[in-house]
Amino acid sequence: MELFRILATFLVLIAHLNGWMAGGLVDWNAANISTFHKASQLILQSLSIVCVNCFLIISGWYGLKLKFTSIWKIWILLFSIYVPFYLLDCFLGSADFSPVTLVKKILAFPCESYFVQNYLMLLFISPVLNAFIEKDKSHLTVFAITLFAIEVIMESVFQNKCLYIENGYSLFHFVTMYMLARTASMHKEKVLSVKKQWWILGYFLCAALLCLLYFTPYKYTWAYSNPIVVIESFMLFFPFVYKTFYSKLINWVARGAFAVYIIQVTPPVFGQLVSLNQYVLGHFSYYAYLIFLLLFSIAFFSLCLIYNEIMQKLITPILKPLGNKMEVLLSKFV
Repeated sequence: MELFRILATFLVLIAHLNGWMAGGLVDWNAANISTFHKASQLILQSLSIVCVNCFLIISGWYGLKLKFTSIWKIWILLFSIYVPFYLLDCFLGSADFSPVTLVKKILAFPCESYFVQNYLMLLFISPVLNAFIEKDKSHLTVFAITLFAIEVIMESVFQNKCLYIENGYSLFHFVTMYMLARTASMHKEKVLSVKKQWWILGYFLCAALLCLLYFTPYKYTWAYSNPIVVIESFMLFFPFVYKTFYSKLINWVARGAFAVYIIQVTPPVFGQLVSLNQYVLGHFSYYAYLIFLLLFSIAFFSLCLIYNEIMQKLITPILKPLGNKMEVLLSKFV
């Protein structure tokens, strides 16, 4: 699973650099862009769009538990990224220093970050979801599939806005993915009864369907809530369930995976990534860009891991006593 977590993080980088940070997919009808460029970008996006769903599947497969230590670890990670990078942004002149903004960065959770905030809310409501799952396992499958059907019908068919499914950038989608993954975990034996090759084939077939869907009027092709993307995410996940092994290196890399996710969307890193990515894309052939995409993603991933390791060793010893005191204090009330 830790290996899968690393893969999911790497796919986040590919999906962002290849799509969002590149200004989106190129116009297929543009005569000045090669077919290889158009097709390669489309295929890469169809294979990597599962990235965020993968994290949610891991959480659902094992189940979340609301613990102060979990929230505290997330806060320390965010604090170690938001505050130094905000001060760097001010030093570079890209942002104006504000005491209010600094306090916001220190608190971390108020900062706009859809994944962090939705995941935190999922963590808070997980006791309720888990209580339902434990009490009524016989109806879990029907409930999870019904929730998934509501998401698909209300957004993809009727384009309903009031449920705020928002292409999967919402708590609604996080809950749906969590319940689907809990259901899949409950049926682990059935998953394992299928040869893993079929799941891998299913993953590539879903990616192919996304490529075809791109040429239709359907407006949610690259949404995390797209039903094909959801199914594709599980198809990629299931092959990693078959074998368990232990690796200190993989576990260490996986511990820093979330830091990689956060750093790449944090100013001023995000702006620099966009500029560099678009420069390479605009001044070199797409063949060269693909090599850059691979090598740069590996290098950036590595640098983020090193940064996270250094910051954790510097900050954790200082904040650990405070965290222990707060945990003792909260335990008296909870």
